[in-house]
Amino acid sequence: VGTDGEKAGILQANMLQQLWDTQQNQLDKNRNNKLDYIFIEGEQSHYDTIRRTNAFLSETEKSLPMNQISDVFADWDRQRAIDQLGTLSDQEIREAEAIVCSNDDMALGAYDFYQRKGLTSPIILGINKTDAMKQKIDDGEIYGTVDIQPEQQVQIICDLINQITQEKFTDQKVWYAEPQ
Repeated sequence: VGTDGEKAGILQANMLQQLWDTQQNQLDKNRNNKLDYIFIEGEQSHYDTIRRTNAFLSETEKSLPMNQISDVFADWDRQRAIDQLGTLSDQEIREAEAIVCSNDDMALGAYDFYQRKGLTSPIILGINKTDAMKQKIDDGEIYGTVDIQPEQQVQIICDLINQITQEKFTDQKVWYAEPQ
């Protein structure tokens, strides 16, 4: 039981598209008619990272003018996101108009990084809808996140466990995929 990585990436792209459509003048700080962004991905070969990233890129190619400044991997970790952003040049950090993250912990790390530098944060997007992320969004400090509905996943897992323990589990199909 897991999330739909492709759908999460598409939703992030749609969020940025809506923002670009309504606030392009405020977002496009350098007036190059593109959204300059930094990608902070999860684990390099993780299936969710690959699906989220590929879907985001595919969706934005359709109509959102994007310019990727940098792409770093932070292994789903808040502190690692801070560390990875620290490897970028001051110019890359200042030029970023958006930061797209494969999860909320890394998005919060991006926020922390900009705060520690005393810089205004660009638009930051995450995935997971953690409580900490929701609070930053509610406070107007971070733009958005994709809700992966963990409560629904827990319910599905509980239902499966109940079926197995009551020997009512009839579905013999097991799906396993490796990233390509």
